[in-house]
Order: sequence, then C-alpha cells, then structure tokens
Amino acid sequence: MKKPLAAASLLATWYLITPPYQQVGKFDIQAALSKWDKIAYYQSSAACESDRQSMIKTPGITPDYSKFLSATQCVADSDPRLKS
Repeated sequence: MKKPLAAASLLATWYLITPPYQQVGKFDIQAALSKWDKIAYYQSSAACESDRQSMIKTPGITPDYSKFLSATQCVADSDPRLKS
C-alpha cells in the first residue's frame, strides 16, 4: 500500500505560495489559500522547502521582506484548500 502513495507523491506538484497583499508592506496571512499567489513550482516538498528556507536566509534582505518570505508556504497541488 505504501508504494502507490510514494508513487503518487512523486507525481505531485508543489507550489511555493505567498499571501495576498492588503497594502504596501502588509499582507493577509489569514486569507484562504486559494487567494494566495503561486510564485514557484517544484517536484517535491523537500525541494520547495529547501528553496523557501534559502530565500528566507538570503543576506541583505529587508526585515519586511524577510517577514513576508517567512509567511510563504509549500503546498501540494492536490491540497483542497487551493480549490476553495
């Protein structure tokens, strides 16, 4: 039973998503995930999370941008919250 699940996870697309802006410098982390913006696509959760962490740790980014990047999420394309 684990093999089909593993095979299915290999076929999944993962999105790095960002919350929608409310106004300059402010974003809505409470918004439904279907309203968030997809900024990158990955073949695995690990690749998405690795890239996310790299972006957060980029030297020289502003505190506001760091806060914004920290709010990003990696979500599978099959996540029902993206469809609502």
